[in-house]
Amino acid sequence: MAFVSGQNLSLSEPVAGPSGESWSIRNATTDLGSLSVAYSKTGSTGAILVSFQKTTSFSGTIGVSLVRSVEYSYPPPPRFRVPFNITLQKSSTVGYRFALSIINPNHTEYRIWDSVNKYSTIQNGGGGFSSSNLTAPSYTIDSYLVSPLTKTVWFGDSTANAAKRIFATHGTYEVKMGMAIRPGLASTEGAKFTLTGLQVKIDGDASGLLGTDQLGRDIFTQLVYGTRWALYVGVLSASLGVALGLAVGIVAGYIGGVLDEFLMRIADFVLVLPFLPFLIVLSVLLRPSITTITWIIAILGWPTIARIIRSIVIGLKSRAFVDAARASGASTGRILLRHMLPNVSPIAFTQLVLFIPGAIITLTAITFLGLGDATIVDWGYMTNAAFVHNFRAWWWILPPGILTALLSSGFLFVGYAMDSILNPRLRRR
Repeated sequence: MAFVSGQNLSLSEPVAGPSGESWSIRNATTDLGSLSVAYSKTGSTGAILVSFQKTTSFSGTIGVSLVRSVEYSYPPPPRFRVPFNITLQKSSTVGYRFALSIINPNHTEYRIWDSVNKYSTIQNGGGGFSSSNLTAPSYTIDSYLVSPLTKTVWFGDSTANAAKRIFATHGTYEVKMGMAIRPGLASTEGAKFTLTGLQVKIDGDASGLLGTDQLGRDIFTQLVYGTRWALYVGVLSASLGVALGLAVGIVAGYIGGVLDEFLMRIADFVLVLPFLPFLIVLSVLLRPSITTITWIIAILGWPTIARIIRSIVIGLKSRAFVDAARASGASTGRILLRHMLPNVSPIAFTQLVLFIPGAIITLTAITFLGLGDATIVDWGYMTNAAFVHNFRAWWWILPPGILTALLSSGFLFVGYAMDSILNPRLRRR
């Protein structure tokens, strides 16, 4: 909604465009300027652009109110926050004033922020305009920071909880950003402001088994959600790494010669690389996605499996059943698939289980350092957020660490048990 006031000024009928509306500012006979409100939206975010341009001399106050409705049908909340971004471009002599208000279903208006009188010291709004630039592009209004004086003015009680009092009833609330412009004496002046990211974040009383993080998100839900990423990366990277190591180990061990030497030198090169630092470098250079991290862990982890499989194949290829297969005219591919692969598969499966804990810990380390996929929440991300925002919150730090240790230990114990059963060198007689 746009409005205009002062010295018999009026607006023409709004002209609707593809992205907004525009008006002409008039006195009784003359067009004095223009006012336009444009809207744009990209994905889940949007921007509102308000422009004012004076074309001749006049005095008066031009005002615009942008209103967003919020449905609220829950018990009174303990806290609310209203973040927004605002930018301003104007002529040097133009005065302005912004004010952010919440209007409850009973039409009571609470001015929670004012660009001239800071919301923590507001007494019914105050007065005046400012001609200096805005001090910051981003703001977050927090009900916890409302001063006792303001609460006394609003509710008659300096100790009242502002969120519980403002959102005391169910219904449609309105968040109103008001802008008032007072032009100077020059014949042509203008102002333009852009409002983006306006949200109303209302915290509830329910906080889950482990409370909430700095954004009000349930920590227990993140813990459960992170489990699937640990298993996804652990199992998939282990499967890829073991498959690659199994293929290289069988081919190098059975064929031998120059090919064996070439493949083992590649394995030696990968083995001497410092694993975690090299993984960090690759995560920075490549697109930091969960798929990239999975492939990097697999590619850096195959040489150990390849060497184990190779040593077993070297012992197997001199066995009588392999000689019998060659004598019967079996091809190299058939021998590898029908004779070598079934004999090394138990060891490969054991290595698969033992690979998973390292992959889980590596993923946690990468995301803890802030080099992982920012679009997912895993245990490393949770620990990083806890470290950055509140390292003393043990219920935020210990659970992901304990789960990482328990899941990794579980796979290790299973892997060692399988190794003692399936590995001929460790099998008890």
